[in-house]
Amino acid sequence: MLKIKSAIAIISLMIVSVSAKFGEAPAGWEDMRFGLVSNGSPTEPDSKRLKTAVEEMGIKIEYRYRYVNEGVDPAKNACVNLFRWEWDADYSKHSKRDAGVEASYVIYVLQEEGGRIKLLQNMADPDKMQKFFHTLQTVAEHANSFGATIIVEPDTWGYLLQDRFGTTENTSIEVDPLKIPAVVNNIKDTVVQDSFYVIPDPTKPWEKVKASKDKPIQFGYLSDLPNNMAGFGRAIIRTMHKFAPDCYVGFLASHWSVNLNLGGKGWSSNGMVWATPELIDTSAKINIEFFKKFYYGSIDEAHPWKPGDSPDFIGVEKNGWCAGTWEKSDGRMYWYWGVQEMKNYLKWVKQIAHGLDLPVVGWQISIGNMNNPNTADGTNMANAYKDTFFPYFFTHVKEFTDAGFIGFLVGKGLQQATDFTLPGETVGEKGWFFSQLKEFDKGRPWLDTTIVSIVEKTPQSSKSGRLFISQTTAGLNLSLSNSYAEGAATTIKISNLRGQMVSRVSTAYSENIFTPTSMLARGTYLLEVNVGEDRFVRKISLQ
Repeated sequence: MLKIKSAIAIISLMIVSVSAKFGEAPAGWEDMRFGLVSNGSPTEPDSKRLKTAVEEMGIKIEYRYRYVNEGVDPAKNACVNLFRWEWDADYSKHSKRDAGVEASYVIYVLQEEGGRIKLLQNMADPDKMQKFFHTLQTVAEHANSFGATIIVEPDTWGYLLQDRFGTTENTSIEVDPLKIPAVVNNIKDTVVQDSFYVIPDPTKPWEKVKASKDKPIQFGYLSDLPNNMAGFGRAIIRTMHKFAPDCYVGFLASHWSVNLNLGGKGWSSNGMVWATPELIDTSAKINIEFFKKFYYGSIDEAHPWKPGDSPDFIGVEKNGWCAGTWEKSDGRMYWYWGVQEMKNYLKWVKQIAHGLDLPVVGWQISIGNMNNPNTADGTNMANAYKDTFFPYFFTHVKEFTDAGFIGFLVGKGLQQATDFTLPGETVGEKGWFFSQLKEFDKGRPWLDTTIVSIVEKTPQSSKSGRLFISQTTAGLNLSLSNSYAEGAATTIKISNLRGQMVSRVSTAYSENIFTPTSMLARGTYLLEVNVGEDRFVRKISLQ
């Protein structure tokens, strides 16, 4: 959906902003989206299964996703293999071919399992910040035009809050993003070697020669942001949107981030969903206060909002392991959430999503079900452990959409989790998750995909009418259900999902209007047709 955040609308009245709000998906997202972890190699069972599910079974899955980890340096971390130019192994470029879906990413390089202390050290280190934002740029450049959903440093913010709000609050630990130092506006530019192949002789395309050139990595686009954690949060969002304008990016709120005892009445050693309503409310309130500042806290007259600064969602998780894995490993049973625990979880999610006025994306949630045998099968990539989360989801979808959910990046986040297999396979979970998704698809749309409004300096009224679009390789044929005077002034604008106009055509109204699009890259855009004082807006997808 399209809107300008009310807190910053005064600053940016002349800018068309694309920003999702609670209960509504961002522009171009449309209905509930799913992404599953996939190794990436077309020869691996998960890629084959995913492609079969999408292309042969017709199941609607948008993404396969991978983790970008192993430190902040893109010359050494997972970027080296994910986007290895010598192998023509770009994960984004070949996802459709290899698995039938687009690529998405979870970036997890900053705190490297070091928790709050590592986070604070890295944010204050100019060299680490240079490499961190270079990594973000590298991922975004490769994700550009594929509509990727990207979660940045999922556990990191939870560790920060957890150290402050443990069973006894440690007030000596600062968690206000406006008060935590970070290197943001003075990161030094650098130059890296960009390697590639060239074909000297067009008649011999098989003969390729390695070449390279200097690639400047410049950070001037962050120079207006403050050197604190709030500026750092905006810098992350801005970087991803600058280099991948069609991506969807957000952070993660963790239900394990607040464990306050509240005078002996709140805390449960089994986690927040087993705790009192008071703790659930307190946890939600603390997360809202933190992420409001982390997302928007540096926006003021000295640091005004710019296009691309707004997040697209808030992420939430359950646990990287299936409940059955915990039961098998050490006898824990409390990861089997029952009805009340699921309701507690959704109550917490809804409060946070509503408080931030953002939609929700689930992440790293087990796809296990209660018929699984709690066994591992690494040979066939077919682990099968029990869990209650998705069995509850598939029978209570409205509760999730009411809580603000618009999609999930789920599956085998950790080695011990459940793998997806295909219906008819005799290994693993035997196609349960794909079978559930196939039934789920019959109920689409689950979300309201209607565009509500575009906000500009002077909101314009529009007659009740409809815009009809037929697409060709050359462009769009447009017609309107309303009657207008022949020759009336008509303007057709096409913008990317960050509100940046990429095409503008002025013409005279007729029953059928053509506007060219062959010069535009594939992806999702906003089409705006103005006839006199009336305006029609639609999302379009160019392939």
